[in-house]
Amino acid sequence: MNKSQAAPSGYTELILDKPLANGHVNSKKWLLDDIEINHTKIDYTGFGSSFANDKNDMVRLHFTIAGNYNFFHKQLNQSFDISKGQHNIMCTQGMDLTINNQSSHIETLGINFPKSMFYNFLQDESNALKLFGERLVNGQNIILSQKWAFTNAPIQRVIYEILNCQFAGELKKLFLVSKSIELLVLQIAAITADNQSFKKIIKTSGDKEKIYAARDFILSRLSDPPSLIEVARYVGTNEYKLKKGFKEVFNTTVLGLLNNHRLESAFQSLTEMQKTASEIAYDLGYSSPQHFSKAFKNKFGVPPMGIKSSQ
Repeated sequence: MNKSQAAPSGYTELILDKPLANGHVNSKKWLLDDIEINHTKIDYTGFGSSFANDKNDMVRLHFTIAGNYNFFHKQLNQSFDISKGQHNIMCTQGMDLTINNQSSHIETLGINFPKSMFYNFLQDESNALKLFGERLVNGQNIILSQKWAFTNAPIQRVIYEILNCQFAGELKKLFLVSKSIELLVLQIAAITADNQSFKKIIKTSGDKEKIYAARDFILSRLSDPPSLIEVARYVGTNEYKLKKGFKEVFNTTVLGLLNNHRLESAFQSLTEMQKTASEIAYDLGYSSPQHFSKAFKNKFGVPPMGIKSSQ
């Protein structure tokens, strides 16, 4: 269901509430003259692929507020593994996404700026931002940073202020516009600082192949997780390079990836009603059903028995 709300000139508020094949989406959009703000919440009933598209040719500030997911961006011809608290800036001629959720709830905030407005902010900035601006003018599809930055406290504060704005009418419009620009400034500063301090450790295709081999080895041992030393020896690298490279390639830690896939496997088994929660806990190598139940609830928001009872 789509709803719109009357507001000052140059301001429109739209609400979207509709079912998906594997869940439900609720979103709110604010149109502020040339700036657009999109706040989206998706609750999934299972894991799988969904699709999203947008025909806008604008600069998008993307923030993940909650959830973990992977998405393939057709225009950029790239896949990204995203987790809670990550953000980036991109500009593409339209946006066609294939999204694979890795948690039962995802929440994002997107802010779209016209190219001309964004370009004006870059005139006196760093070489990386100038290059972004040049490609912007040439109509190229581009993402500001290959490494997605993590949300810092100032950015979190502004996101909270946008989503909890108490003003109405013209004041609300002015407030949201000012906060959108503030968020843009903070995001550019955060990504620039993050890139300057980031020393790339995966430098060759061989290095990257070892990290992917490490991932596959870990996932083959969900019920009997290998140690970091064992994984490093298996793929022919050292612990330091394994840990740093894993974070660089997958935007998560070795333990984070292991726990995420163990819990996803548990969720699937519970929905198919194949085994009890205790059986699944021991099959996946958890020390106790209580430990498994706590980890499951932290990820999915409900205990294992909550999944069983909803079937």
